[in-house]
Amino acid sequence: MEEEAARLRLIALYRETVNGNLVKLHRRCDEFVKGLKFIVPTVLLAFACYALQIILQIAW
Repeated sequence: MEEEAARLRLIALYRETVNGNLVKLHRRCDEFVKGLKFIVPTVLLAFACYALQIILQIAW
């Protein structure tokens, strides 16, 4: 009976650890996505400015 109780405690501890890690991973993914919302438009704007610069050099 003690082995069964120990096994159940170990399973509960494992689940608690895994759930905690999943919560941390979820937060990190949310922060990463928030960062992408700023990075992607910035990179696109940089490419647009670079293309405009090339067009202006050709035109002049």
